[in-house]
Order: sequence, then C-alpha cells, then structure tokens
Amino acid sequence: MRRTGRVLVVATIAALAFVGMTGVAQAHALLLSSNPAGGSTLQNPPTELTLTYSEEPDPQLSQIELLNSSGSTVATGTPTLQGHTTLVVPINGDMPDGVYTVSWSAVSVDDGHTTTDSFSFGVGVKAVPPPGTTGASTASASGPTVLGVVSKALLYAGLMLVVAVAVIGEGVFGGAPKARPRIGAWAGPVAVVGSIGLLLSQQQATHASLGTFLGSHVARTPIALVVVCAVSAVFALISWRRAEAWLPWAAGLAAAVAMAVRAHGGHATATSTPILSQAEQWVHMLAGACWAGGLVLLIVLIRERRADPPVALARRYSTVALGAIGVVVATGLFRAVSELGGIGRLVHIWDSSYGRTLAIKVAVVLVVIGLGALNRYRSVGRLATDASPLLRIAGTEVVAAVGILVLTATLTSYAPPTNGPGSSSSAAGSSDVVAISGSDIATTTSVSLTVTPAQPGPNLYRATITAFGSDSAVQADSLTLQLHSVTQPDLPGSSVTFKPDGGGWVAQSLDPSTPGTFAMAAQIRSGASVTDVPLTLITRSAGTITTGLAPDNETVANASFTDGVRIQGTSAPGAPTQIHLTAFASNGTELPLAGMELAASPATGPPIHLAVTRFSVGHFAASPTLQPGTWTIDGIATTKDGQAYQITWQTTVTPGAP
Repeated sequence: MRRTGRVLVVATIAALAFVGMTGVAQAHALLLSSNPAGGSTLQNPPTELTLTYSEEPDPQLSQIELLNSSGSTVATGTPTLQGHTTLVVPINGDMPDGVYTVSWSAVSVDDGHTTTDSFSFGVGVKAVPPPGTTGASTASASGPTVLGVVSKALLYAGLMLVVAVAVIGEGVFGGAPKARPRIGAWAGPVAVVGSIGLLLSQQQATHASLGTFLGSHVARTPIALVVVCAVSAVFALISWRRAEAWLPWAAGLAAAVAMAVRAHGGHATATSTPILSQAEQWVHMLAGACWAGGLVLLIVLIRERRADPPVALARRYSTVALGAIGVVVATGLFRAVSELGGIGRLVHIWDSSYGRTLAIKVAVVLVVIGLGALNRYRSVGRLATDASPLLRIAGTEVVAAVGILVLTATLTSYAPPTNGPGSSSSAAGSSDVVAISGSDIATTTSVSLTVTPAQPGPNLYRATITAFGSDSAVQADSLTLQLHSVTQPDLPGSSVTFKPDGGGWVAQSLDPSTPGTFAMAAQIRSGASVTDVPLTLITRSAGTITTGLAPDNETVANASFTDGVRIQGTSAPGAPTQIHLTAFASNGTELPLAGMELAASPATGPPIHLAVTRFSVGHFAASPTLQPGTWTIDGIATTKDGQAYQITWQTTVTPGAP
C-alpha cells in the first residue's frame, strides 16, 4: 500500500507541475483575424482577402468563397499561403456597394481536421453608432464520423496489442503466453486497416478528391502512419511463423513509432509547446498499451495455464499495470487541462461536446482503476486456488478499455474549446423594425425579438426572454441566435451573440447578409441547461409591395423598385397551391433572371424551401402542397448581373378549394 501511495502521489505532483508548462491547445484551424475584418464597413472595395488562422492551413485543400448580397459568387483567385498561417485570396470580380459574405473552409496541416465558418463585411453601407456589443460567428469543425471513430479505435487497439506483445509478452512474461505471436499477427493488420480508414476519413472531411488529398501537405502524416503500421504488421506476421526473439520487439518498436506519428498528427501538434505535448501524448499511448494490451495477454496466459496458475507473473504484471495507470492518469491530466484551456475551464467541462466526451472517458477510467485495484489486492492473491474472480474482473476491464478506445477515437475528432476571437460585427440602424416572437417546444420560455432594419447589412437586434404566457423575465447566462437561410439553403449559416442590456439583450451584426427567409434558433443558456426557441425572420423588401384579390380569389402581389423593376407574384388558394412569379424590366418587358428562390412560412411552424420551375426568362412557378391556413410567400429574384429583388406576400390556403 505504501508503494501504491507513493506512485499516486508522484503522478499527481508531476501532473500539477506539467500543467503550468503545457501550452493551451487550439486544435483545428480557427480564424484569428481577417482583412477585411468581420463586421467592418469599407468605403472602397478590397482587392484581396487575407485570413489568418491558429494553425497552418493547406492552401490546396482550403476553400474561400466570396458571396454578394444576392448569394451569387464574386470571382476570386487561387488562395496562396503567406507566412505560415495566413491565406491570401485576390478578388477579381466587381464589388458594388453592399454586404458581402466570406464563406471559408480550412484544412489544418497540423492535425488534418477541417473547420468551416463565415463572416460578413460591408462596402459603402451605412452604420449607426454601436450599442456596445458585437455579433460573433461560431466556427463549425469537422466532427466524429462512423468511419473516423471506427478507424481510430482499430488503429489504437492494434498498435496497443503489438506493443504489449513485445513489452509485456516478451519482457514481463518472458515469452508467454504461447498465443502471443498469433495475437500480434492479428493486431498488426488491424492497425493497418485502421490507419487506412483514418486517411480516408480525413480525405472525406476535406471534400477533396482522393488524388488531390494524397498530393497535399496534410496527407503526409496519415500516409506516413499507414507506412509505419504496415512495417509493424510485416514484422508481427513474420514473428508468427519464425521464433526469433527480436521479431516481436521489432514489431513493437515500429508500433511505438506509429504511435509517435499519430501523436504528431493530432491535437498535441496545435499547442504552443508541440514537442512537449506530442511527447506527453506518445507516453500516454505507450502506458495505455502496457496496461490494456497487457491485460489481454494476462487473461490468455491464465486460460492457458489453468492447471498451473501464473501467480508470480500476475503479480509482476499488476505492478507494471499500476505504474502504467499512474502514467496514463498523469499524462491524461496534462492533455485535458491543456486542451480545455487551463484549470479554470474544468468547471465548464460540460459546455462542449469535447468536454462532455472527456468527462465520460474520465469516469470510465476511474471505474477501471477501481476494478484494477480490486484485482491487485484481492483476486491475484486467490489466483492459486481460484482464477475466476480475476478473469471475471479482468474481462470487465477489457470491455471498459474498448469503451475508452471508442471514447478516445470520438474525443480526438472534436475540436477542443477555445477562447479565441470570433468575427465581430458592426451596428445597424433604421426606423424600420421587424418584430417576431416564439416559444420553446416545452412552452416554458418565450423570446421576443426586434430586428432593425431587417435588411441585408448592419442590423440591430433587441430581445427579451420571458416565462411562457407571462411578462416575467427569465434569468439567463447567455443568448445566441443561430441563422440559416431557408430561401437559399446552400448559403453558410451564421450566429449572433447578445449581451445583457438592462432587462433585455442587445446585439449588432451584418447578418443577415442576404435577403430572404431565415430559420433561427435563439439558444438560451442557464447554467448547464440550454433552451432552444425557434423563430422565423423574413427580411424586408427594398421595394413597395401591394396585394389584392383577383376575381377567382387568387392573391396578386406586386413589388415595385426604385430602378423601375417590378416583380409580380400570384398564389391560388387551393392544394396544391399554384404560385407564379414574373419579373419585369423598367420598360415593361420580361426581365431575364439568373434564378428564383422561393420560401413559404406558415403562421406557426418552421419555414420551408419550395422547388421552382422556369417557364420563361423571367417567369417561374411552384406547386407546393401546403396545409390549410395562412402562409407568407417570400421570393428572391436574381438578375444575370447579380442584383437581388425580394417580394413577400401572404396567402390563405383553403381546405377543399379548387
């Protein structure tokens, strides 16, 4: 017990010492700054875009797209790398006054992960004095996939068993159990399969072709991993057929090198002290191999020697496993504190997918430590007379170890939380206000929101949060608004972060950056609880809209714009509802359109995107089956030169109408 206590004390002291030495992990290429900056307003259009990331982006795999206020792409050149972390994109297309959105996808050279996000800026748009807050965009990083998680779990399991065959089977057990060469021969190819699957999962996350990915800088580490795993598998397979003692050691050494390569291609590379962090990760994996892989060999050994229980070898392994668990706990603590952003962030561990997965993994590890202690101090002593307790508990440990591998594979697919800067946004102002409200599904919380001027460009948001059916304010820690265009669903989503303002909340942003219908979710956080309130925003048309009823009860809407363009929309009350939209130029002729996007919003419920059919150069139609009730039809007509015109009107769908 005294030795056990000393080991645990030393591990704890070492962990606390290294906490101060290890840099905070960023992991994934997060946008640190840009020019133009998110939310800025320029007097003259820029000639290039510059985006600086927290990690080196691969210019061959990263993508940057510039969109105007109609959602059309502005011509840009090929991204080039400036320095180590900045991408520069020349702008080739025209940029008249308006709001522009930069949609980017960056593939990190350090860990191969893909991060996507967007931000907006204005050219020649007018802003009002800010109310003291900013809108922020939330980056979306490539997360776990079935292929990625399964591949990593196979890779880790295979490498750990090959290392264990050498260190525990050859070193600790002195060439036992007899089945160890066969275990290594199976584990080596499993690691190869896992490494190939990991490479393919990273390629899929970049959305690049396999050939393009393999030729990129990002692919170097996963390719090297496949090669080293293959070398380890060859040695393991040969050692199954030949009895030379050096062969399993060679396989184990190659597997250890593969673990180092994997650590080089993971989150540890993205810290401010990458060499130290990678060394910690490598030692963590080696110690885990000695514990979990050795446990598998111990179970096989006991089953082989039921008539002569290996008590001495079991005690020897137990001592090694105790030290290995101490190293696993210490190095795991280093990495957890680093990737969460410091000791102070531990209280927020449940606020992110990464943190929640880490917390579950820690809980399972604690259970395994308890089972290991039970085996060491009770089951090993009974092994000479009864092997069942040790085998039963050890089997449970192996199952838990498999769970830990799956959790680890999932954990390494998430981006650790970061306190890095987001894209800020400018203020908006106008006397024109759009007011919307909604409540959560459980009808416990309501949100009332005003958006000014509710057009593409600078907007001012004000919100109040109340208990459902009353005016009683609900206390909240934060309020964030997620926006996704229904009219143009391929456009990137965006996010607006509010700050408290008296009894309500306020934010400013260049979102929405395009006209149309937006499905929104007001995310209200109170402690560890998050409440989602769905809302629908329809931007205000820049034109003057009039509506009326035709003799056949068809609704007719006309939107007139200052440049003489007119959009006419009609909707019949029946089901399916016949909707027609036609654009006219200032001379009264049909205006050629590049496209028409259409959305419909019910009085209650989420808005939907409608498929349209082109009848002529400026005439489009849709035939949706809408439920009876009042619907708001929202159409965005885009001309061939990129100008967007919006028309919005209400129509009533009547049950049984022809």
